[in-house]
Amino acid sequence: MAASLTDGGPRVSVSATRDDSKRKLYLKLVNGTSNTKRITITLNGIPAVKGPAKLITMSGKSPGATNTIAHPEAIKPVEHVLSLASPKFEHSFDAYSVNVIELSY
Repeated sequence: MAASLTDGGPRVSVSATRDDSKRKLYLKLVNGTSNTKRITITLNGIPAVKGPAKLITMSGKSPGATNTIAHPEAIKPVEHVLSLASPKFEHSFDAYSVNVIELSY
């Protein structure tokens, strides 16, 4: 599945994969900037989304952030629920984050 991003900037990237047998779409978005980015996502070729979507985010306070023995869970996956009403939606992605959105169609 093709994915493109406009106005994201040089340190924001996106990719998409689709599992037609499960009717699932997976969007991966990386925000490598030092600012939260509000992104508009338009899912072309998907007439409707079904139910809430799952968002899994991993982020750090800086590009060099890491887990340590003293702080073993400084960076860990955090799961959120996104209520989506249509194949076009906006979401704010944390600075220095890797994000996966799983949705049904």
